[in-house]
Amino acid sequence: MSISTYDFLLSKVNRRLTKITTNYRSPISAEERLVVTLRSLAFAFRMGKSTISNIVFETCQIIWEELVEEFMPIPTENCLKKVIADYFNRWKFPNCFGSIDGKHCQIRCPPNSGSHYFNYLHYFSVMLQAVAGADKKFLTIEVGGRGDEAYPLKSYLMRPYPRRGLNPKKEYFNKCLSTARKCIECAFGILCAKWRFLNKDIETLPDKACILIKCACILHNLVRDKDGDSDLHYRHISEQYQENNQPAFNGRRNNRGSSRAIEIREQLADYLFHLPT
Repeated sequence: MSISTYDFLLSKVNRRLTKITTNYRSPISAEERLVVTLRSLAFAFRMGKSTISNIVFETCQIIWEELVEEFMPIPTENCLKKVIADYFNRWKFPNCFGSIDGKHCQIRCPPNSGSHYFNYLHYFSVMLQAVAGADKKFLTIEVGGRGDEAYPLKSYLMRPYPRRGLNPKKEYFNKCLSTARKCIECAFGILCAKWRFLNKDIETLPDKACILIKCACILHNLVRDKDGDSDLHYRHISEQYQENNQPAFNGRRNNRGSSRAIEIREQLADYLFHLPT
């Protein structure tokens, strides 16, 4: 995060983070509260019941509330048209208004939760599902739900052809789809590289973990918007994905779609295969 972006963030949250000075104590300043929070998210969140942990939770909630309408608004028709144009201009994939994926954010075992938060990867987690635009910004997120990365083929949701019996047209469609879908994978990579608390157990209760995750996502959009491609984490992760040309999709089930969904995928495959390069 650049200095100018930090100053902008501070200006957005300063009023709500500033506490009243009394005769008995001098409050922790808004700037100190913000610095403690950003450092906690950028390294590892390992805090008990303390003044600092309370500051971090409160600050994360305020950051989300103050930034969400500007940096992750509910998509309008014009917004989605721009996303579609960006996907085609950058990746030559038509009629795409986002790539979707899910990430299991590891947490410590919540007390008395049974298997509620235990996932198929054999650890406890809360689910982050997100849709990203071609610029690797999150268009929308859901935190805390029970997601499934094996998304089915739908008329509005494409997935690759099965690997068996691929002809050149289907293989090319899979490659194009994988390239477009890497936008969300790259967004997750940037998110975890910058906010490293996501790479380890989040040592707090699930509802508070969701607050931290939402804050990290909105900060991701802020940095992408303000610092652009000059951000070091963006450049590093983007270079990694450019070097890896292997298909990114790895669904766990076949999830055969309806006849209408299969027909739309076939039409897209025909279009992409005959699109001039």
